[in-house]
Amino acid sequence: KDKRYLREMSKSKLEKGLKCFHRKKYALARSKFRASLKMYLLLYGDMHHLSISPVHEMIGRVEGELGQFEKSKLHLLAALEICETALEKLENEAEEGAEE
Repeated sequence: KDKRYLREMSKSKLEKGLKCFHRKKYALARSKFRASLKMYLLLYGDMHHLSISPVHEMIGRVEGELGQFEKSKLHLLAALEICETALEKLENEAEEGAEE
């Protein structure tokens, strides 16, 4: 599929999920966030792309609200791992740049 379409749709699903979350429509929010996650994975082809982290975070929050604590933990840990990996990469690049 067209990358621009996937980018726009994944962002749209994420925004709709956020609206549902704030309205406490958690099951619907989860559906929107999962659709967003699938589209981001198709777009980037990388489960660890930094753009996917907020989606994992929101799925984790929704699962927690729905009492699915194990699923919540898995998604929140995935979001944390993605962010920590990205920070580590930036720190390594900064150290390499400082050595030059």
